[in-house]
Amino acid sequence: MVSDYMIIDVPMHDKFEELKKVLNGIKKGEKILIIGDSDGDGIPGAAIFAKILKKLGLEYKKDFQVVFVEHDFRNFIKENKEQQEYFKTFNYLFLIDMSMDDYSFLTNNYICVIDHHKAEGKVNLMINPMYDSEMKNKINCCACALCYCIYSYMFGENKILQKIAFSASVADWFPMGSLPYLNISKDDPEYFVNGGYVIPSIYPLTTICYLAKDLEFGSSWAFEKFFFETDKDLKSIAILPLNFYQKLNKQHINASKIMQTVFDTAETYTNLVILVLKEKDREYKVTINTTLQAVYSNVTSIVCFENKKEKGYNLSTRSQIIDLVKLGDFVKSQLKTMSGGGHSVAAGFFVKKTEFEKCKKLIIENYEKFRK
Repeated sequence: MVSDYMIIDVPMHDKFEELKKVLNGIKKGEKILIIGDSDGDGIPGAAIFAKILKKLGLEYKKDFQVVFVEHDFRNFIKENKEQQEYFKTFNYLFLIDMSMDDYSFLTNNYICVIDHHKAEGKVNLMINPMYDSEMKNKINCCACALCYCIYSYMFGENKILQKIAFSASVADWFPMGSLPYLNISKDDPEYFVNGGYVIPSIYPLTTICYLAKDLEFGSSWAFEKFFFETDKDLKSIAILPLNFYQKLNKQHINASKIMQTVFDTAETYTNLVILVLKEKDREYKVTINTTLQAVYSNVTSIVCFENKKEKGYNLSTRSQIIDLVKLGDFVKSQLKTMSGGGHSVAAGFFVKKTEFEKCKKLIIENYEKFRK
């Protein structure tokens, strides 16, 4: 519920203007790559940014390419020379809802990051409220809302794209902070009812991004539905193909079987729950995180999935009471093999097995120090 919230001006127009000049200055034949996070924020955010390029006369797959990456991309790119060489072939790289810790291998590329997570590396243009003096102390937004704000700055309001971006903010748990960027108030009846509750009709629009990958349709499939099929309405997003629902129903059945026992080994502390799960359980990460928040009230959750290939664990963290960025930075400072990041309410990390128990111990002993 949104309460006592007033729409505010977004003071990043200088950055939007800089980006506008860069986009208008792209020459014919220069190569463009959009890199998006593979989730309910990054996929529609990349689609809206791609629509900006389309409005400027650039053609998908001819003038610009789009790829999607997983949450552990920051670790993956450091060691993957083949991927680094591929990125080098592009003149312009636009990162949506994600960033890298080190861009030193990109020496002759223009790099723009549109994100709401903590970012380490230096780039040509960073559009991120966490690094804006006037916005960093406001409630965080989603990256898709930033992309829509850029679109509306350049071309004016678009109700269809606005609704897509708002649904992304709901999917990514950031509807309140996204309102200023979407030019929406809590009194708008198209989005809110009864003083600030998100209307139920928004929720079907959040399904496609989180489940397309898990159901083997793929992030690019979801992106292309947003990009190609939303010019007139959102029918293709709200009403998905029958085989999508068939696979979704099968996944629900399998997830229900997993959920019968998944919390049996939960380690519970005051306002903290830690789950250590097998690699195969990661397929149901969204369901596990959502159910965990329903089972335990107002807790910080740390879900640890085994990663056999990298010989470690991927940590999926959620919290409304602990600043996960600050907690993560502290734990990383005490370990040699931990990496990753995110924002204050959701973050992802990786740690090698050799330091996993020490990592857990540091979290358990120190998480209360990082209350918001």
